[in-house]
Amino acid sequence: MKVLFFGSSKGIGLTYHLAVASKYFSKLEGIDFTLISGSREQFPGLFTTVKENGVKHIVIEGIDEKENFFKRIREFLNIVKRERYNVIHCQTNTHLLYAIIAKFFYGSRVVYSVNAYNHGSSKFVIFITSLAMSFVFHLCKINVITLSTNTRKHFEKYLVKSTFIPLGFEPQIKERKYDFTNFNIIYVAKFHPHKKQDLLISVLKEILLKYDDIYLILPGDGENLQVCKELAKKCGISDKIIFPGWIGRKQLYDLYLKSHLAIVISKAETFGHTIVEPMFFGLPVISTPVGIANDIIKNGVNGFIVNHGSFDEIVEKILWFYNNKEKVVEFGQEAIKFATEMLSWEKVSNLYGSYIMNIMRDIK
Repeated sequence: MKVLFFGSSKGIGLTYHLAVASKYFSKLEGIDFTLISGSREQFPGLFTTVKENGVKHIVIEGIDEKENFFKRIREFLNIVKRERYNVIHCQTNTHLLYAIIAKFFYGSRVVYSVNAYNHGSSKFVIFITSLAMSFVFHLCKINVITLSTNTRKHFEKYLVKSTFIPLGFEPQIKERKYDFTNFNIIYVAKFHPHKKQDLLISVLKEILLKYDDIYLILPGDGENLQVCKELAKKCGISDKIIFPGWIGRKQLYDLYLKSHLAIVISKAETFGHTIVEPMFFGLPVISTPVGIANDIIKNGVNGFIVNHGSFDEIVEKILWFYNNKEKVVEFGQEAIKFATEMLSWEKVSNLYGSYIMNIMRDIK
C-alpha cells in the first residue's frame, strides 16, 4: 500500500506536528509512506528531522499556495503516475484539488483530514463552507478523517461519515515538579478574534489585580496582539500578563513547565493543540467544549469543561486550583497519564495504520 501524505499548509510550510507524524507513519508495517510538502518549514530543522528518520520526502515548491496550482499540477500528476500511489492523504482544500485530479486520472483513493471549515466565523459562513465541503466529499467519494468527535458530529449533520483519528504528541515527561512561587496560567493561541484573548484578559482582571502571585501567559502573534496589550495596559495589569510573542517549540515547552494551569476559551477548534499539549506537561486544563476537549478532559479528574460565556465558573475554577495547589499536582499527573494513553504518536499511528489497511481491503 503506497501512501502519499501532504504535510504542509499555506503560509506555514511543513508543519511540526505533521513532520512528527510522518516519522511514525513511515514505520507502519505494510505501508510504503511518502511525505510531500512545499519548500518551507514551520520551524528550522524539520526537513532535517524528517531526513534523519528515514522518511521519504518529496518537495514541490509552491504546492501549498492555490495561485501556483496550474504551475504545479503537471509535476504532481507525473509523480503520482510514476509511483502509483494507492492513497493520497490531504490536509487542505488546495491539496484536495490536486488529489481529486489524481484520483480521476490514476484511481488513487483520497483521504482528507478536516483541519478547518471556517469554524471561527459566523454560523452562516460555517454552514455554507460545511455544505460545500460535504458536497465535494460525497461527489468525489472522499474518505474523511475528523480530529475530534465534535467535528465528526458536526459533519454528520451533512450526512458525511468520517473516522475519528486525532493528532498525536510525543510525551516529553513522565512526571514533573511544581514550583508554586508564582501561579501561572497559560493560554497558547494565535491572536485572532475567535480565540478571545481580549475577553480572557477582561474576565481575569480582578483576580490578577487582587493576587500578587497570579500571572497570565499568552504566547502567540496575530492581528489582535496589540489590541490585547493595550487592553492589559488600560486595565492596569500589564505587569501581570506576559506576551512572549511567537516562540519556538523549546521555549513553549519551558513555559508549560513554568505554568500551573492551562485555559482555552476559544469559540471553536477542529482539534485543539492548546488543549492537548499542556496535558502532556502535567497541566490541568480548563476549556470550553471545543475540539477534542470532550474527548480528553475528564471533568474533575484532569481538568474542567466550562460552557461558553460561563465567566464566573472560569474564575471559580482558577481560584479553586489556586487555593488547593495539591489538586494542580493531582490533576496534572492524571493529565499526563490520560493524554499519553490516548494521544501518544504510537497510539495514533496504530489507529492510522489500521485505517489505511481498511482502505486497502476496500480496494481489493
